[in-house]
Parts: sequence; structure tokens; C-alpha cells
Amino acid sequence: MMITASPSASSQTETRDSSHVPALGNSLLPSVSPVSVPPPAFLAEAFMIRLGIEERIGRIEATQKELEVNLKVSKEWWPRMRYENEVPYKQNEELAWRLRAKLMKNDELSIKVRTLHAELKKVTKEHKMDISRINADYENAMATLKCNQEEAFEGFKKNILKMLSNVTVELKSNIFLYTQVVIGPFYVHWTLMLLLR
Repeated sequence: MMITASPSASSQTETRDSSHVPALGNSLLPSVSPVSVPPPAFLAEAFMIRLGIEERIGRIEATQKELEVNLKVSKEWWPRMRYENEVPYKQNEELAWRLRAKLMKNDELSIKVRTLHAELKKVTKEHKMDISRINADYENAMATLKCNQEEAFEGFKKNILKMLSNVTVELKSNIFLYTQVVIGPFYVHWTLMLLLR
């Protein structure tokens, strides 16, 4: 098996060899070239930078491991949660369908209510017109009845007066006859005079 290095890998190797800053994964101390030796302060500073970077890398790796564990747990829980949520999801779909049906029924009933309200207004108006017409007919009938009663009463009064005058005449003639028979003709004349007064 033959391993070939890519051009980018060889350039990285060259870069690492020529730089004085240690690359990640290399040894703690930088490689020292025989021509120049860095001062000890620079080495201490580089060492501190490397420690800070390694500490950050450690934290990032810990976070990455934690995220991987969480991802693994989530992947394990996902099917179970999906299965557990499937029943409420189906119930929600059924409830949403029922809600849409109820809303449609509500809209239909609202239309019916508006129609019935319009019909009620129409019937109420017709009822008021009928009541006013019946009241007018009643008042006309009562006025006609009152007029007819007054005419009948006047006719009755005339008939009673006529009957009384006829009865009075008959009574006078009967009294005159009985007086003639009982008293005689001379006293009849005086009796008639008294009666006629």
C-alpha cells in the first residue's frame, strides 16, 4: 500500500518546519534553528499561549463530547417522543377537523339567525300593520254601532211616545166611557175638561 502526500499537506509541513510558533499537535517547545535562538521571555510567552490554546481546545472538546452525548440521547429519545406525541398529534388533528366543522356549522347558523331576524322584523312590521288595521276597523265598527244604537234608541223613544200617546187617547176614551156610564152625561163634560188640562 502506497501513501502519497497531497500538495497541501507538504506545504503545511514546510510551513511548520519554517515557523517558530509550534503548531497544534506538535511538541511543547518550538523547533530551534541553529541560526537564531529565541529569547527566554518569548518562550515563556509562547508556552503560556500554548497552554491557553490547549485549555480552550480541552473545553471545546468537552463541549463537543457533551453535545455528542446529547445528540445520541436525542436520537434515542426521538423515536419514542415521536411515538408518544403521535397520539396527541392525531387527537389535535381530529379536534382541528371538528373545530372546522363546528365553525362551518356556526357560520350556517349565523346565516340562519340573520335570515330569521330579517323575517322576524318583517313579521313584526306586518303584525303592527294588522294590529293598526284591526284597531281602525274596531273603532269604525264601534262608531257605526254607537250610531246605530243611538238611531235605534231614538226610534224606540219615538215608538214609546207614540204608543204612550195612543194609550193616553185610549185611556181618555175609556175613562170617558166609564164616566158616562157611571155618572151620566153632565159630569162627563167636567171630567173631560179636567183630563184635558
